[in-house]
Amino acid sequence: MANNEWRNNLDLVIDKNLSELIKETKTYSSAIEKSEDKSKAQLWVALAILNHKINHLYSICNTDDKKKKQSSKISKEELNKILKTLETL
Repeated sequence: MANNEWRNNLDLVIDKNLSELIKETKTYSSAIEKSEDKSKAQLWVALAILNHKINHLYSICNTDDKKKKQSSKISKEELNKILKTLETL
């Protein structure tokens, strides 16, 4: 078994996140077991999981930004109404 004393020096939030990530890599244990260096394989799987999560969050943020930009635009009809109102002033 590996020496995990270094984990005692981690912030509790970081350690919790690490534990969750390790649990997630177990989903791919059949692939990891086929590797000569299982710890490296698990690390690469963990990096891929994190990358997937980052990309997912990035796409959500971009979608939200696009929605905000679209919703902040005034429709042509509304713009025409505003212009007609301004002309009467």
